[in-house]
Amino acid sequence: MKRSLSALGISMMFCSVVALAQAPAAGTKTDPLLGTWKLNLEKTTPKPPAGVVSVRQYILRPDGFIETIFSGVGAQGNPNFLESTWKYDGNDYPMYTQVSLPDFSTKSVKPPTSAYRAVDAYTTELIQKDGSGKPVFTGIRTRVVSKDGKTLTDTSKGTNAQGRAVDTVLVYDKVQ
Repeated sequence: MKRSLSALGISMMFCSVVALAQAPAAGTKTDPLLGTWKLNLEKTTPKPPAGVVSVRQYILRPDGFIETIFSGVGAQGNPNFLESTWKYDGNDYPMYTQVSLPDFSTKSVKPPTSAYRAVDAYTTELIQKDGSGKPVFTGIRTRVVSKDGKTLTDTSKGTNAQGRAVDTVLVYDKVQ
C-alpha cells in the first residue's frame, strides 16, 4: 500500500512538472499576450461609438520587457496612441499618449503609469496611476487571454478618479 501511494505521489508530481513546463509563461516568448489584437466592437461593452478603431500590439524585447503599442481612431475621428514598456513585476512604468508625450517632452510633466502583475499565464492585473502617483481607478482591472489564444478581454470594474462607476469589457480578437 505504501509503495503504491509513493508511486502515485511521484506520478502526480511528474505530471505537474510536465504540465508547468508546457504552460505559457508570462513575459517569455510563449506569453499568449504577445501579438497584435483588434477591438471587437460587437463584443465590447458598453458598445463604442461608430468609427472607433483600436489595435493593440505586445512585443517581447530581448531584455525581457514587453513593449505595448496601442493605436486607433476615436469617435470624433482623431488618432490616438499609447506606448509603454514594462515587465510583470508590479513596478510603475510610464505610459506615453498623444496627450502625455508632448507635456513630458516640453514641460517635464510626469506621465501616467501602469503596474502589471501576472496572476497566471493568461491573466494580468493592472494598476494605473496619474502623473502624481494617484490611482486613476479603484477596483479590479484584469487582462485575460483565452486558453485558445484567440481572444483578449480587458475588464475594468470599480470607480474612476471622479467617483463614477466603471464597468467596461473590451474584447479584442488576435490578428497575428
